[in-house]
Amino acid sequence: MPAPKGWDTNPSGGLAVNPLVAWDLIGTTDGVNAVVRLEFATSETGYKAVQLIIATPAFRELAETLIRFADKLDVARGADTSKRRTN
Repeated sequence: MPAPKGWDTNPSGGLAVNPLVAWDLIGTTDGVNAVVRLEFATSETGYKAVQLIIATPAFRELAETLIRFADKLDVARGADTSKRRTN
């Protein structure tokens, strides 16, 4: 898969990706921001993590964007989304 402009690439010029293996969320002590920790594999036995602070409105927008994108992926692969859990 070719990498979009500005994205990291692997030595062959394709999109550089790392499998996401875990994530966690906490709120800041003032309750204003979310802190997201994303853990990803760098090799079969190696892992790294990144911790991001996100203001509540941006965090909500990100969550909604991820759900919309997941819905598009489901449609693209013909998944039955009628049984999707709702909160």
